[in-house]
Amino acid sequence: MKMKKLQTLIVGMLLFVVFGCSNKDNIYISGEILNPGNVKVVAFYEGERKLDSVFLSDQNKFKFERPATQLGC
Repeated sequence: MKMKKLQTLIVGMLLFVVFGCSNKDNIYISGEILNPGNVKVVAFYEGERKLDSVFLSDQNKFKFERPATQLGC
């Protein structure tokens, strides 16, 4: 249940991420999990499909880098 809440939190955070226009072919999503407890991995989903996952750093931070699938502005 706790993992589901964390996934919901992460999806909510991703919805509010704003990317600037650029000519780069990658997108970057980063953040920090406050009080992660035993959670050590952050997963990035598109619907039900898991796209990627990363380990939290010692400072509870994470960063995803993925190829852009759509053109920017």
